[in-house]
Amino acid sequence: MTRDFNDDLKLAHRLADGADAISLRWFKQLDQYDSKEDGSPVTLADLEIERHIRAFLETERPYDACLGEELSDHAKAFEMDSPTWIVDPIDHTRHFTRGDPNYGCLITLIVEGIARVAVVSAPSLGFRWVALQGAGAFQNRIRMSVSTVNDLNRTHLALAGHREWMNSARWERVSQLMDDVAYACGTEGGFLPAMKVASAQLDAFAEPWGKVWDHAALALIVQEAGGRTSTLKGSPPAGGSLLASNGLLHDQLLEYFESSGGNSL
Repeated sequence: MTRDFNDDLKLAHRLADGADAISLRWFKQLDQYDSKEDGSPVTLADLEIERHIRAFLETERPYDACLGEELSDHAKAFEMDSPTWIVDPIDHTRHFTRGDPNYGCLITLIVEGIARVAVVSAPSLGFRWVALQGAGAFQNRIRMSVSTVNDLNRTHLALAGHREWMNSARWERVSQLMDDVAYACGTEGGFLPAMKVASAQLDAFAEPWGKVWDHAALALIVQEAGGRTSTLKGSPPAGGSLLASNGLLHDQLLEYFESSGGNSL
């Protein structure tokens, strides 16, 4: 039986609605968190949201798998052949714990290795971004399109992880890139700069870190807005790093990131 991804998108909205209700209930009430093995934070809100989404999926999509940042056996997650929902319950947990509204829930459906549905919901900012494979990307129901800038000297670029770039083999070329574009700014990374690429507020965004739950939804939304995404080495994004662009600039940008050689960053 053919799967109806429109129904999956409706379900993703319902999952995001529940996540938003939980995060808003905790927002500005929670300033404590535990640290995971990699040093990243996890709060009671993260855990409650992921448990809520998992319980909802067990009822609505019992034959689907779920890969969540907080509660999954990550080592075995991609051994599964089932359609998989990838969930980051709270992207930018550190912001969340400090009362900063720049946080969101990221939800992606992967079927046969392809992202089909994506939702990024940022309730404290008042934005929700969605994409359905082949049907476009939308911000609060308004269709998004990437910019048409094709010259580096007109490009607005955001780079996350200044310290990581400076300590990497790529720093010399990244520094040259910042000189070659019209505008280069530092950013905290996460979903927001990628959504700015999708809505033509930025032309490109690069992030030197991340996991699949950080990037899966962002990649589909940027692609459905007419852009292109990859790792910094040009491979399909699946965690590790992310380059999101309007597509017209992508190969030019990859030349800067790939030219340093080596495996660092």
